[in-house]
Amino acid sequence: MTVEVSITDGPLPAASQSNAPVAGAHDANTKRSEAHSTKRPKRQRGLSSHTTPETSSTSQTGAVLVFEGIVRAEEDGQRIDALIYTAYEPMATMELTKLAQDVCARHGLARMRVQHSRGRVRIGEVSFRLTIGSPHRKQALAAMDEFIDRMKHDVPIWKAAER
Repeated sequence: MTVEVSITDGPLPAASQSNAPVAGAHDANTKRSEAHSTKRPKRQRGLSSHTTPETSSTSQTGAVLVFEGIVRAEEDGQRIDALIYTAYEPMATMELTKLAQDVCARHGLARMRVQHSRGRVRIGEVSFRLTIGSPHRKQALAAMDEFIDRMKHDVPIWKAAER
């Protein structure tokens, strides 16, 4: 089992270089005719992977799950400009590491990478990323859910809305 943890200043870079939207989703600037286009999509050979060698290079890994937390335009029902994250270091890194090791052991994971922002993160930017390498999808999904719930409760990282 391999665990990597980092807390970095500012937003995290996007995990995917793809600009393809989520199926069925479009932003307010997308013209209706573009969102419901009948053009045939270009044919691709296979699926591209946006995982890194560190998360997918073992023979134990049959599933890779990447979760990204993105700052929304509303917090507690009110419009915001950004979220400001603070972390009590070095305790936050130590607690994230212990939590990752525990969740990996409990769910039989091969690898976990935890990345969290510190400082100002604007609407639409990534503030948290959890990457899990697991033998099977069910283990990865259960581990993701448990990790995020426990992190929000146990790790000394706080957010404040900037309006």
